[in-house]
Amino acid sequence: MYRETHALGLSDYLVLDSLTEYRLSQSIRSALERQRLIRSLQREQYLLHALMDNVPDSIYFKDANSRFLRISRAQAEKFSLGDPAAAVGKTDFDIFTDEHAQQALNDERALIATGEAVVDKEEKETWPDGRTTWVSTTKMPLKDQDGRIVGTFGISRDITSRVRAEEELRSAKEAAEAASRAKSEFLANISHEIRTPLNAIIGMTELLLDSQPSLTQREYLSMVQASGESLLALINDILDFSKIEAGKLELDFSIFHLGDSLGDIMKALAIRAQRSEIELLYDIRPDVPQQLIGDIGRLRQVVINLVGNAIKFTERGEITLTISCDSIDDRYAMLHFGVRDTGIGIPSDKVEKVFEAFEQVDASTTRRYGGTGLGLAITSRLVEAMHGRVWVESTLGVGSTFHFTGRFGLPDRQFTTTQPAIPIQGTRVLIVDDNASNRKILQQMAINWGMQPLLASGAAEALATLRRAHEQGEQIPLVVTDVHMPVADGYNLAEQISQDKNLTGTPILMLSSGVRHVDEARCRAMGVKAYLTKPVKQSELYNAISASLGFAASPTTSSDADVRGRSQELAGSHVLLVEDSEVNQKLAIGLLRKWHMHALVANNGVEAVEAFPSRRWDLVLMDVQMPVMDGLEATRRIRELERAAGTRTPIVAMTAHAMKEDRDRCLAAGMDAYVSKPIRSQTLYETLLPLLCPADSGAFREEPNSPEMTTDSDESVIDWNVAHQVVGNDESLLCDVAKAFLTECDEISAEIGKALQESDFSRLSAFSHRMCGALRPFGAHRALVFAETLQKIGKSGGPLPDPAVYGTLSRLLVHMRRQLEAFITHHEGTHRS
Repeated sequence: MYRETHALGLSDYLVLDSLTEYRLSQSIRSALERQRLIRSLQREQYLLHALMDNVPDSIYFKDANSRFLRISRAQAEKFSLGDPAAAVGKTDFDIFTDEHAQQALNDERALIATGEAVVDKEEKETWPDGRTTWVSTTKMPLKDQDGRIVGTFGISRDITSRVRAEEELRSAKEAAEAASRAKSEFLANISHEIRTPLNAIIGMTELLLDSQPSLTQREYLSMVQASGESLLALINDILDFSKIEAGKLELDFSIFHLGDSLGDIMKALAIRAQRSEIELLYDIRPDVPQQLIGDIGRLRQVVINLVGNAIKFTERGEITLTISCDSIDDRYAMLHFGVRDTGIGIPSDKVEKVFEAFEQVDASTTRRYGGTGLGLAITSRLVEAMHGRVWVESTLGVGSTFHFTGRFGLPDRQFTTTQPAIPIQGTRVLIVDDNASNRKILQQMAINWGMQPLLASGAAEALATLRRAHEQGEQIPLVVTDVHMPVADGYNLAEQISQDKNLTGTPILMLSSGVRHVDEARCRAMGVKAYLTKPVKQSELYNAISASLGFAASPTTSSDADVRGRSQELAGSHVLLVEDSEVNQKLAIGLLRKWHMHALVANNGVEAVEAFPSRRWDLVLMDVQMPVMDGLEATRRIRELERAAGTRTPIVAMTAHAMKEDRDRCLAAGMDAYVSKPIRSQTLYETLLPLLCPADSGAFREEPNSPEMTTDSDESVIDWNVAHQVVGNDESLLCDVAKAFLTECDEISAEIGKALQESDFSRLSAFSHRMCGALRPFGAHRALVFAETLQKIGKSGGPLPDPAVYGTLSRLLVHMRRQLEAFITHHEGTHRS
């Protein structure tokens, strides 16, 4: 009876004869509970159906044999099944290719065996019709009421669009990188192709200008040279901008002397300024540290860009470069540079655009001032790389001031490259100059040295000041005067001083324009002790004042090293010239012969390697890009020959490639220096001089008693003042220390190289530490920067540094070895005699 009742859908049956109130109440409660459970079950079924029918993701349940028990409507549509029930009993092998079905089966068997869920696994689905889709799948174990695993269930989300977008992005990135590489290779190649004929044009023009041409010929040749220089500047700008755009701009850090470096830069620019009779000045404030760590090459580029622009857009007046210190701590100094001119100014609507690429204030076809429009864009990026910023203040028709800041490192201590202090403090000096800005700058220099400056704006005022001082019994022992002044120039002033019986004999220093000839005989007759080229470097003026007052052996002159006058220093040297271009061979031979050097030509790397053992060469000039065997491979072969013989010959790269990577490859191959084509006479000479004449590179100059040490040269590595202080001025002891360094230097350097090759950071740290200890007694600050960098990398366990770090250290060690060998030879020769 009970079964029949339930079969009819009844929840209970009651017998009237035995019905009680309790039994009736119990039956009603049971019926109500049954109805509640049925409604709850119906609601769960409704929610499950809603989920399975509407969720866009694929949901499925499978048994222990990976047969579908149920799938969502979205998955049925994906499987092209009209009804989800049609999937029941099927497996993935009925839907997908065997490749995907087998992988899904393996995953599900592993899940059933371990009970470990698979979460967010990206799966590639392959279909019989050739389609490929991607899903992100999460799979879980399906358990019965007793907790036993009886199958699997999961949910998959289609990520095909995302994967394809990522693939497209990856392909686009690879294409962009390939395009960037192609652009870099194109620029490098086009640079090489343009620089090669430019090398001949500029080099041969220099040789012709040295051959005493007629005035008309000189004019034409100068125009050819200027055009070649303009084209070269254009190529350099394009290469720099390309490197910046490709994110390949790197700074090359070294220790440099700010005052001397800027002085050299400004002197080079002064010739252009003085042709237009513009006064070019620079002022380094007293709070600015002189010894800095930074990329002096890039700083030079920024200064030349800004000052060069000021010269181009200024017809009269003055241009002043001012350097001050914004902030300083134990590690860094933030310097502020300002270039103020009295030029044409910039319209207010153009001020914000001048730092954009290819932008010019006047872009019309009738503009007066040429240029690519890249100079200021490059300047802006270079300044950003120095952790600074650049901006401009300008008034149309009045002038402009370009400002930029840059962060520079500070050495462990500020070491000096000038002479020891000389007692000029308290000395009165009369400064005569018609330019107020220049008077102020010279006055500040004198005050910084403890002198007592008096100022005069012209010759008449200067004479009155000198005579008044004499009458008051307060003689002025020194006059510093400009040569070019209105009414009466510096020569007139010097002549009147020499003719005044009360003033005659007063030492006079003259400041002269670099493009104006100085009459030396006339100067000597009037008591002029020294003549300096404007803008004058602080170190030059200081040395000249000291000499004029009798505190130094000889007065200072301003003339830079004249290659033709000093060529005897290279005379007799034997050079192996490796160059495939006949034009470049003739140019190089012409320069070498001008310096009385002997050259043998090899047309490619194979000929160079064959010719090298034939004699002891003083130097090899090696082109890089040549047929048969290039210069890099030839250098490696030559270095192998030398290792067997225990010798080392300086090798200088000559190449039309001008990228930093090219320089690094040359140094890594074993070359000692790098000269970019087109080759300049002065640049090549300055490169060869320290390699062939270590004594001239800053190691020493012979004197009757002991050598006088200096660190002014770019190629000098040793600070001889520090070295002498370390040994208490005991040169015999210094000689012993130098020999000990030479004994262990090569071994330590080789161990550092091996450690870098094998990524052995422990050994790198240990031997870099030994190298630092060996360098410090010689004040080898430039080399020490790179050795300390390697030591820090070794301590921190990486990452490996740029190969240029070890390459630069090795190059500096080569220079240091030559300087120490020259010192030892000089010392032992002096003592034997």
